[in-house]
Amino acid sequence: MKKENFTPVLQLTINGRKFDWHEEYITGKQVKELGHTGDEHPLFLVIEAPWENELILDTTKVNLARPGIEAFISKAKHPDSIILTIETVKGKWENVAFSKTTTVQELINKTVIKFGFEPDGNYKLKIKGQEIPLDVHLTLEGAHLKDHTVLVLTDIGKGAAV
Repeated sequence: MKKENFTPVLQLTINGRKFDWHEEYITGKQVKELGHTGDEHPLFLVIEAPWENELILDTTKVNLARPGIEAFISKAKHPDSIILTIETVKGKWENVAFSKTTTVQELINKTVIKFGFEPDGNYKLKIKGQEIPLDVHLTLEGAHLKDHTVLVLTDIGKGAAV
């Protein structure tokens, strides 16, 4: 009788969400891709107290076949921050933490700089097609944005930037 190759399903969690993996090892980069955590956030392997969580670099290999389910977390979210994703024609800025006191205009400016858009463009942010009012004093908290909101950067002078 021929023995068939069987790869067990190994489980891990990323920021509290469960995932299955079919290899003994996983790299930090693979964890980030699987969990859509983004490159802006450091990744940690959760270690029980009293020891510190272990920083996992993109090239670090973690053995998932050890007893228990390995838990990964990206940079701990500060209570005064909000996690957003911003889509543009030049790419996506995923799961990035911003201070709730950041203004909508500051968020636009940061996005324009990150993706190399023309600094003198006329940009707006939209949520599900609805434009966020542009007011120099309107903060992300004041705009009632919630964690994991997806925003779309639009250049109203040239049409959609997405």
